[in-house]
Amino acid sequence: MHEKRKLGWIGYCAFLCLFVALPAGCRKKESAPASAQILRISQRNEPADLDPARVTLPDEFFIIRALSEGLVRPAPGGGQEPAIAERWEISPEGFVYTFHLRPAARWSNDEPVTAFDFVESYRRELTPATAAPKAGLFFLVKNARAFATGAITDFAEVGFHAADAQTLVVVLEQPSPLFLAYAASGPWIPVNPRVVAAHGRDWTRPENFVGNGPFTLAEWRPHQRIVVRKNPGYFEAARVRLDEIDFVALDNEPAAANRSVIKAVWTRGRSFIGAPNCGSDGCSSRTCRNSSTGARSICAPEGRSSAVAANISAPGQRPCKAPGSSSTGACSMQPILATRRHASVFF
Repeated sequence: MHEKRKLGWIGYCAFLCLFVALPAGCRKKESAPASAQILRISQRNEPADLDPARVTLPDEFFIIRALSEGLVRPAPGGGQEPAIAERWEISPEGFVYTFHLRPAARWSNDEPVTAFDFVESYRRELTPATAAPKAGLFFLVKNARAFATGAITDFAEVGFHAADAQTLVVVLEQPSPLFLAYAASGPWIPVNPRVVAAHGRDWTRPENFVGNGPFTLAEWRPHQRIVVRKNPGYFEAARVRLDEIDFVALDNEPAAANRSVIKAVWTRGRSFIGAPNCGSDGCSSRTCRNSSTGARSICAPEGRSSAVAANISAPGQRPCKAPGSSSTGACSMQPILATRRHASVFF
């Protein structure tokens, strides 16, 4: 039961495998082109941080996963699939995992993503002074618990080793069929150690943030919105159909105001996920497309959905009213990734 509780939050957006920053840390808003593909998501909690070593909430990891990736990520159909690691081998006894990183994987400042970056990220996560709240998700690794609790102080004794720039070796305390699921969890997402060293706790501000994922951090207005934009340097950039994702804070807004925002989003031809009470407008828990504007909306009761899935393998249509409108339009599932059969969002 303990393992189930620890793993309950591990899932995430397979696309998008898919703080509290001060206003001075936010970039000036740059308007996206009218033709831009923009997804808007209702964000129920203001992130305390965007540092994988310091956050705890699914909402926080959801944003982080748009900005960075780990060795592996949860696959849409279950299990795990390659992310920054393009392949891996497991020793016959199940103790040793050897991950081979993609040569094309780069940080958003154009530095290569290396195995040394992963080792340094995990050293930082497990260092007692960091007090990482999710450090326990590393305890399957040899001596990770001992290092995190201060029982040993030499990180060389922990089961992480960079054989070279593109090869990471992980040694476990004992074989576990759950290891790859843990490795796909949010805290295993690396950070750029040089950026962290240069900026300290301020490295997550938009002007400083460097990730390795499909999007980059463009704007962070506390308690209002977080904007991420497509990263052209991402190794799978050609498969990313979205130009921007807006994480919009709506929890403290009256329901009527929320519906007004939904209507505005619809009429501008932009997408929105997690709209409170949207189901009463005829689009409950479905992806809808307005035939006249091209807008798409995914509605979830009370804006509190714990799962959103878009099946793009066989698009279909159904009648649907635009929020707050008496007219109907054609609703259809639309692809976010160019080749992935379906995308899922789950916590």
